Amino acid sequence: MIGSMRQAKLADDAFGSSATDDFREMADARTADNLAAMGQFGIAQLIERQLAGKGGAK
Repeated sequence: MIGSMRQAKLADDAFGSSATDDFREMADARTADNLAAMGQFGIAQLIERQLAGKGGAK
């Protein structure tokens, strides 16, 4: 998802290079790992509540 957001750039990068692209990919991967570790991103809890019959989105 983060990579897709990065691809939607509005202009060309004046200082772009393959090294910069590699660094951005590593930074995006690290950001994704941190978001996943927080456990507050996603729909897992919603699905668990729905399957347990405790409400949630219908």
